[in-house]
Amino acid sequence: MTTLKTANWVVLMLLGVASGIAKMLLMEQEVAFFHREMGISLYLVMALGVVQFTGGLLLILRASRPTGAAMLALTFLISAVLIFMAARPAFGLVSLLPVAMAVFATADALRSERERGARPTETPP
Repeated sequence: MTTLKTANWVVLMLLGVASGIAKMLLMEQEVAFFHREMGISLYLVMALGVVQFTGGLLLILRASRPTGAAMLALTFLISAVLIFMAARPAFGLVSLLPVAMAVFATADALRSERERGARPTETPP
């Protein structure tokens, strides 16, 4: 199970960083969908990219994983909702997979954080 959790973290980190960079650089496919088709301003597309990129980077450090995973869950959910609004149900369903991965990662990170906090701390003699 640990291997699957690690794989989930790595894939999420790569997805977050890659999709964030694509939006921040206003890659043609991102502009075509978000700006031209959905009418979202280019500034908001870049802002979504910054949040995704930051969320992906936050997954690197254990202490910031809950925040990073939650940021990715939210941004991936926004993208999935927009895809469904664009009447692309098949791609929308596929786009829910990263949302599920990020929700699982958030829950796992919060559980791990709670377990670490519940351990008795050693006090110096």
